[in-house]
Amino acid sequence: KAGTTYLSDIYYIMKKDRSADPVMDKSYNGKKITINGKIYEKGIGCKNGSLFMYKLNGKADRLQAVVGLDEASPDSTSGRFRILVEDFFGGKTIYDSGKMDKGDEEKVIDIDVSNLDLISLEFTGKNALGNWADVKAVAHDK
Repeated sequence: KAGTTYLSDIYYIMKKDRSADPVMDKSYNGKKITINGKIYEKGIGCKNGSLFMYKLNGKADRLQAVVGLDEASPDSTSGRFRILVEDFFGGKTIYDSGKMDKGDEEKVIDIDVSNLDLISLEFTGKNALGNWADVKAVAHDK
């Protein structure tokens, strides 16, 4: 629908690993989503190895988020956030944060997802916790 839809308010249609369930509107450890001291009310907390898919149905225009490692991640931990079209095996990367270390400045995402049916959010790292803060799809009247 036209407007803003937070991904944490809708259910993902697929996830890669049962042990890496994303947590809605909280960090993976159940606390407030916090990146470099800033608290976010909406978003998705996850741990390394997470991959989950959402169906956009070609209705969204933009995908927006702020990403960064959770403050509960161990020191000297790093992670990487990617957005894929379709799935991990057949999809292509449309966003890649590159390697992010704990304490790095958060990265702001605002990408075109016009006409895309499915997107996957992936977070990888070693013993890392990641946050997709304020992650939302924005649709304009068509």
